[in-house]
Amino acid sequence: MSENTKALDLLGLARRSGRMAYGIETVIANARSIVLILVSADIGAATERKARRVAETTNVPVVKMPYGKDRTGHALGLESCAVIGLTDKGFATNIRHQIENEVNSQFPPVKP
Repeated sequence: MSENTKALDLLGLARRSGRMAYGIETVIANARSIVLILVSADIGAATERKARRVAETTNVPVVKMPYGKDRTGHALGLESCAVIGLTDKGFATNIRHQIENEVNSQFPPVKP
């Protein structure tokens, strides 16, 4: 297994500090306190619909991570994890920024 990225390391820290809900049912149950929803790259269609419905209802963004649910779960100390709801604005902002940087570094802009 490859090393964790900074975003995955931050997700592990957010879990240890109690600043997240993980798993679709827990995210739904804590919807009022969620500020950002993250979904894995290989999330199932039905679960993704549920996550997006929660996001729509609570007016929070959804970010699709470039990692599968196994790699995400491993970073959290779990077997797998397809949906994460972050409850801390600082963690949410930093993790979203790190994910965007990782995606952009994989696909640099095309030069004219």
